[in-house]
Amino acid sequence: MARLKKMMRWIALLVTTVIGHVAGMLSAFPSDGPSFGMTPADFLMAPLLLLTATACAATGPLCIVCFALYTFRVRGGTPIALFSFLLTVPVMYLLLTLWMRNWAKMERPAAKWASYIGMVCYSALSTYCIMYVSQRM
Repeated sequence: MARLKKMMRWIALLVTTVIGHVAGMLSAFPSDGPSFGMTPADFLMAPLLLLTATACAATGPLCIVCFALYTFRVRGGTPIALFSFLLTVPVMYLLLTLWMRNWAKMERPAAKWASYIGMVCYSALSTYCIMYVSQRM
């Protein structure tokens, strides 16, 4: 029973990541509008959606720093760009790792729900940042 409970928590984390990923994609492309007409071939995209959501969440700190540098028009190779990557990305990955360790130990339901909402927001932010930059470059 405990093993099933742990598996359900990880599945819930994956689902929140996918929800945030879809929200980030919809906010990155507002002019296209969502089209919910599904064809049978679209159901083959579900595993790809899980993969891209996981990849965007894993590269989230890099995406967020790239978005910030692009927003402020910082050129690549300049000392500001190099120092921002060298200083902020490891710190963001450290914080993400510490959050995952604490999340795995959480017991209170309110803390779990708050962390799930935070994961949706983080996933949406990282997806939005990478799609915004890739759209405009």
